[in-house]
Amino acid sequence: MEEAARSELEAMRLAAIQFEHGVTEIQDAGLELIPFSPEMLNYSFETAATEHVIPAWMRRMGPAGRQFIAGTFNPKLGPVVGLRIEPDGSVVKNSVTPVS
Repeated sequence: MEEAARSELEAMRLAAIQFEHGVTEIQDAGLELIPFSPEMLNYSFETAATEHVIPAWMRRMGPAGRQFIAGTFNPKLGPVVGLRIEPDGSVVKNSVTPVS
């Protein structure tokens, strides 16, 4: 699990660099970067993250990993993003308004 976590962090670090490099390349090629609309951003957060991304991540982590991730995510990130990870790996919206 430790090796998987290190690999995941490295992949996330590289993705950020590749994204920045890719945006520069496509803009240099004459393409225009058009940010997502508020509706698309909302869908991405409200549906994709809560119904697909986070639950899939929790399934991959297994029961022990879920407990650790939820114990870290809920008090630290939950109030910021307005989400809570349940013990079964599902995601619910917090009744608290997310911090902007």
